[in-house]
Amino acid sequence: MRNFLTNLTSFYWWISVVIVGILINVFSVYITRKFDARLSKTSSWWRERSEKQKAEYLRELAVLQSSQHEQVVAGFREIRFLLSMLFYLLVGVAFFSLGFFMHAGSQKHVGIWYWSFISVSIISLISGFVAGLIGFREADRASRQRRLIDESRHKNQP
Repeated sequence: MRNFLTNLTSFYWWISVVIVGILINVFSVYITRKFDARLSKTSSWWRERSEKQKAEYLRELAVLQSSQHEQVVAGFREIRFLLSMLFYLLVGVAFFSLGFFMHAGSQKHVGIWYWSFISVSIISLISGFVAGLIGFREADRASRQRRLIDESRHKNQP
């Protein structure tokens, strides 16, 4: 602690603090400019993507508003998304369970059997995770389809 207090009263310490502060300030300006340029490119990409998605949504909404038949087809599409969601989530749970049971069963074996059980367990866990992600993506698609159908029906009613 005494050494720290001695450094605080030192002229050289204060000069080094000022020099380091100036260097940090100069580098931060340079880095900020690079960061701003990169962020503006990303921002424009995101804005263009959002505009494309909105235009696609409005196009699909116009199609659904124009035809009762298209609304029925969209309803069947939603059911298909829900069924695939259910399938993928069940497969994901099955693979996850298989992975855990294989890992638990691997404790009884030694040698090559142990490593084969561990590798099958890891593959099963990864497969279960991926199947679960696909199931959640299908759930998102089903909810978007439901929102599109509901919005098209509300706009058709007087």
